[in-house]
Amino acid sequence: MRIWSRYIRHQFLKIFFLLIFSFYFVYILIDYSSRLDYFTKLPALSILIYYLHLFVQKADLLLPFAFMIALIKVLLSINEHNELTSMLMSGLTYKKLLSPLLYTAIILTVLLYANFEFLEPMAQKRIETIKQKKRSKRIQVHSFVLDDSTKIVFWKFDLSKNSLEEVYWLKSSDHIYYMKELYPYSKPPIGHYVLEFKRNANDNLELVDKIDLRPFKEMALDFNPLIHSVFSIRTYSISSLIKALNNPKILANVNKHELLTLLNFKLLLPLLPLMIYMALVPICTRFSRNTPTFLIYMIAIGTLLSFITLIDACYFLGETKSISPQLIMWIPALLYFFYPIKKFYTY
Repeated sequence: MRIWSRYIRHQFLKIFFLLIFSFYFVYILIDYSSRLDYFTKLPALSILIYYLHLFVQKADLLLPFAFMIALIKVLLSINEHNELTSMLMSGLTYKKLLSPLLYTAIILTVLLYANFEFLEPMAQKRIETIKQKKRSKRIQVHSFVLDDSTKIVFWKFDLSKNSLEEVYWLKSSDHIYYMKELYPYSKPPIGHYVLEFKRNANDNLELVDKIDLRPFKEMALDFNPLIHSVFSIRTYSISSLIKALNNPKILANVNKHELLTLLNFKLLLPLLPLMIYMALVPICTRFSRNTPTFLIYMIAIGTLLSFITLIDACYFLGETKSISPQLIMWIPALLYFFYPIKKFYTY
């Protein structure tokens, strides 16, 4: 790596990570103070794990915002100190000179796609589990219809053990299983502390069998739709959303417009670093005696915040079937970035 490339990357990463740490630290202080009554009952490790998962959940907005501020700072700095002019006079082109920042934008885009596919769905499940514990202690019963038309009724899904708790398997009105725990990940599913009830000649359900550990080879259980019935669709990864759109069993319980809106949302947001890069490079590298630094920062921050606000509004319109999700979720990107990107390619 050449000296100028290392210098630009070092300056950018130093500011980028400082911003991420600062922004998220302030967010933690505000969020922790609002949840103080609840967090006092939790061990420090659980609080740390919660905020690590929360960082993963907020990364789709935090990383592009930090990238934008760091990009403006680096570009304006090398421009105002005539470092940009010196490097251009040495024979470097704009494309070559700014390639470290472009590669950084591409890496962030890939990381955000990977986050939506692997980390964010699990983090969302953990956060929803914690929020469920904070709610009223009233028991909320979940139910799920299996492929053989029998029904499972259960109290909750334990994410730490990947098990269902307090489970009833209603094979028919005359044949019912009760399980303290059911492990649906196992093949076949395994029940712990299983009680079997059958209706007798007197038309009463009676206990006919009691087993500590029982495999259910006859249980036609599809695990993924079952888990999606417990958590919100926000826990779907990109690939899960694509599969769900072709799964009639999931579509029977989830609105197709909600799936399409979330899919387009997760396909659009990771592109923000690249779009920000192409929009800001022509503005921050132009030659001027008096560069309006403060104005550039304010307009950039305001534009990004208004873009995110518009995205949220379009998300609501998409999931409520007001407008086609494939169209409405990409309108903000066209409105905000079409002209700047066009200008970037002619710069």
